[in-house]
Amino acid sequence: MYKVKVIIAILLLVDILLSVICLNLFKDKASLTAEKQSVKDDRLIEVLENNFKIGVYNDNSILDTTRVIHDLNKNEVGLSEILTDKPCLIIRFAETNCEECVRFLLIKVMRLYNSDLFNKRILLFASYPNRQALKILVDRLNIKYPVYLVDKLPISCERINFPYCFMLDSTMRTSHVFVPDKYEPQIANTYFELIENRYFK
Repeated sequence: MYKVKVIIAILLLVDILLSVICLNLFKDKASLTAEKQSVKDDRLIEVLENNFKIGVYNDNSILDTTRVIHDLNKNEVGLSEILTDKPCLIIRFAETNCEECVRFLLIKVMRLYNSDLFNKRILLFASYPNRQALKILVDRLNIKYPVYLVDKLPISCERINFPYCFMLDSTMRTSHVFVPDKYEPQIANTYFELIENRYFK
């Protein structure tokens, strides 16, 4: 009888210990999930803050209307010749940018705009000393937008060494400067949806 009581007591003790361990594991998992969400929220806020600052510092920059750029066939083109009377979306990237970031931006743009009407208003300004590498990228991604070789732009955003985009109106004034983050694709989606609704509909 005594042995049975001891066994029951041990089983109860083991059961209590297992319950406490399970409860602690559940609490740890909940805490870890909350911590991960907090880190994710902090990162999202950081990306939004950075883009807000970028917009404040880079919006209303004015490009030189007499500037001469080149197409992929090395033909000289005046910057004022390629713009339409409606604002154009400029996608700016360079050979020195993170390749994944460039692809991310180009793929986002290609998914949103797929109309011949809009394709003339979406311009790619690339800084590529190696023209062949740019042609390979354009062919691989099957890019239909006009691509121009542009060394530098008078926009402070040029210094960050990440691809970015902006709207350019007929007066050569920039607006809605945006640097997408490949780790926060929903922000890029929202940006392009807003641009599409405002300028392309």
